Amino acid sequence: MKKLLLISFLGLILLAVFINSVLTDSINHYYKLDSNDLTDSLATLNGTNSGTTDIPGKINSARYFDGVSSDAIDFDSSAFESSSVAYSFWFYPNVTTCTGDGCTLYYKGTADTTVSEYITSLGTDIHYVFGAVGGNNNIFNTSGAGITANTWNHVVINGTGDGGIGKYDIWVNGVNQSVSFSNASTNRSRPSGSDLSSIGEGAYTGFADFTGIIDEFGMWNRTLTSFEVSDLYNNGFGLSYPLSPNTAPNISLVAPANNTNSSVSQNVFSALVFDDSNVSFVRLYGNFSGSWVINS
Repeated sequence: MKKLLLISFLGLILLAVFINSVLTDSINHYYKLDSNDLTDSLATLNGTNSGTTDIPGKINSARYFDGVSSDAIDFDSSAFESSSVAYSFWFYPNVTTCTGDGCTLYYKGTADTTVSEYITSLGTDIHYVFGAVGGNNNIFNTSGAGITANTWNHVVINGTGDGGIGKYDIWVNGVNQSVSFSNASTNRSRPSGSDLSSIGEGAYTGFADFTGIIDEFGMWNRTLTSFEVSDLYNNGFGLSYPLSPNTAPNISLVAPANNTNSSVSQNVFSALVFDDSNVSFVRLYGNFSGSWVINS
């Protein structure tokens, strides 16, 4: 969507701020997880509940995973398959003392672990792996992400291709984290679109069960820009589908001071602009001859 804010100074100077939000471009699946509703906001892949319960969430309600009974939201199959990928979600861990490969937040792959992709919480950090469980795989780990128990944390996994140093970013609470990369044997691909997937406990039983809440889970078949990651984090308030920030931009004139009279032929204007979406551009219009003209 596009938003346009017009601010007039003295009725003669007009500052136009154009906002362009494209978070829904190439989005494959989005789950609000509100009020026992596990449907896909894109109406392409609905989830099936396996033990999770409704609970107040980051935005409206969410799903609680008890960490005991392999709770999950399961999907039979997915058309989600692309060389580029982005995941975004909020989670509220009750504990961070996960062992092994960590507590499962998302799993996609075959039940026999021939090929898989998963996101886990491991201590204070995020663990993202794809390839074969326990075999040839690509491993991306944050260092010092600061995940804390009983606090809402926003995570974005963002990258392209079959792996390698610098190919995938992990964002936590709006900050692009320091990520280490390692791989066992040769690089491995992400699972195909037909493989099973789940939010929470995966088909592979080697992970620890997640105890806590998961909310607002989205999947894209492209990478997100840093501006879009910031939009999703939304200063810690989050953003729900249809992912359309609609708060009016905030703008303040820096120079010249408002109500200033000037006799010079050229004046330089500066202003501060803030918005809950990324600002595309700003235009200055003048009306000294009965019509509005850009930069005049």
